[in-house]
Amino acid sequence: MKLSNTELILLILINEHRVISGYRVNSLIEKYGYRQWAGIGTTSIYVGLKNLEKKGLTESTMDYEKITKGPVGKIFSINKSGKQCLLQELRKGLSKTREHDTRFKIAISGMDFLKKGEIIVWVALFIKW
Repeated sequence: MKLSNTELILLILINEHRVISGYRVNSLIEKYGYRQWAGIGTTSIYVGLKNLEKKGLTESTMDYEKITKGPVGKIFSINKSGKQCLLQELRKGLSKTREHDTRFKIAISGMDFLKKGEIIVWVALFIKW
């Protein structure tokens, strides 16, 4: 399944936090600097979250415990298909791109979800470049 860079980053963040609101995702993107080096705007976050749900990679529920102003938001979680897609995209990102490519940087940021043995293989391949 084809994912945009924004969708891949969103899957990484959703997987890392188990359940997360769009507002929290936006805060983390700012905190981690994704906005600057991956070019992710606020609108693309919410469009990406909607696309991930349409693609069947995430699920959402209403956030009735929200305490901030504004309409009731959604809380997102990754499902089994989403986890499989995430791992596949991380592997592709590490194997087919170079260090100056945004996709490679995104894959590096999600390496925690790969098995230790896989990480060693990717590092060995990277060193050979």
